[in-house]
Amino acid sequence: MRLLGKWATVAGLVCGGACGTSDASEDGRSGTGGAGARQEGSPSNAVDDANQGERYALDANWLCNPATTTNRCQTRAPATEVAADGSLLPVDAPPQGRKRIDCFYVYPTVDLQLTPGRASNFQNVADIWATARVQAEPFADLCDVYAPLYHQATVGTYFNTTRQEELLELAYDEIDEAFQYYMAEYNAGRKVVLIGHSQGSHMLRRLLQRRFDGPDNREVRDQLAVALLIGSMGDFTVPPGERVGGSFDDIPLCSRLGQVGCVVSFNAYPSRMPPTDEFGLVVEGVADGMEAPCTNPAALGGGKAQSAGAFFQRAPAGLFTGTTKLPTLGSAAYFGVFRDFYGLECGTSDDGQPYLAVSVLATDDDQRADPIDYMADQLLVDVVGLHVLDFNLTLDDLLNVVRAHTD
Repeated sequence: MRLLGKWATVAGLVCGGACGTSDASEDGRSGTGGAGARQEGSPSNAVDDANQGERYALDANWLCNPATTTNRCQTRAPATEVAADGSLLPVDAPPQGRKRIDCFYVYPTVDLQLTPGRASNFQNVADIWATARVQAEPFADLCDVYAPLYHQATVGTYFNTTRQEELLELAYDEIDEAFQYYMAEYNAGRKVVLIGHSQGSHMLRRLLQRRFDGPDNREVRDQLAVALLIGSMGDFTVPPGERVGGSFDDIPLCSRLGQVGCVVSFNAYPSRMPPTDEFGLVVEGVADGMEAPCTNPAALGGGKAQSAGAFFQRAPAGLFTGTTKLPTLGSAAYFGVFRDFYGLECGTSDDGQPYLAVSVLATDDDQRADPIDYMADQLLVDVVGLHVLDFNLTLDDLLNVVRAHTD
């Protein structure tokens, strides 16, 4: 209940009473008015079983899809690097060329309603896109990004154990439908990278189990380049010290760059604040004899390494992008980039659960200040560690993991 109360407080701070009124119903059907009422020209806001198989033929039901006229994921947003001497350096846009692989992205929980249920519409697409700009759009430099909109479970669903699995399963049904449509209409035999965060990782864990894992799915599994199940908070597990088993029988954790058909997964926490029974969600729901694994994206084989590049939004949007204290970057930059500033290392908490420990690993003459506001209510560091910034802190390293599959 401490966590629920914290979320209620933060939801009010972030939304100002606006984003908690989208009127989600328990079955995900449309609301009756107010901020959540459907507006002309918006995507369909009802989960209509009669439309299954047709929903993702509509451009409006894709956040990103290079085959649509509304594709948002085209190239990385402009960025400025904050150098070790404090100077500001424009980051050159990556060269564009033909993409040899695809990426299928599922976004995390952005519906902050505390009532258990599912989002009834996509009126919060601006919040979804604010998240995807750091978690999906940068990958468009390496792959064609496909990202379906889906009637996800509300944050309140995670505090209702009675209906949680039912509501998450209903959300997954749409992700499965979108993936099947993508495979039939767009994939054409190409390798695919699966990318998810938080609830998005929960959806992809189900997808991997049912469409990729096991002897009956070998053909599709051969198309899996790599899966990034980031911030799954205990939803994805392996036996202690093992790389396979638990959630998957045939899909191991990654141990080297370029490894095909493996998973990268971690939950980030400040090194000085490891998860415990009282702090963090990583230990909740993990079955006896299992652990929520940590694969360090900066050192897949193990050990400590500097983050290749952490990306922070210049104008953060509360819970969806994290709260940071960046120097003035200029109006053109969307991201501020900190290279070789943070240290990343997989550790084990006193409760026996792995986590990605994040520390400042800058040299003595580094003039940069840590831009993360660890006390900001929007970050919930005292509840979920650095969960909100999982992608921000490791973005260049995750891009390197995917880049290894583009040669």
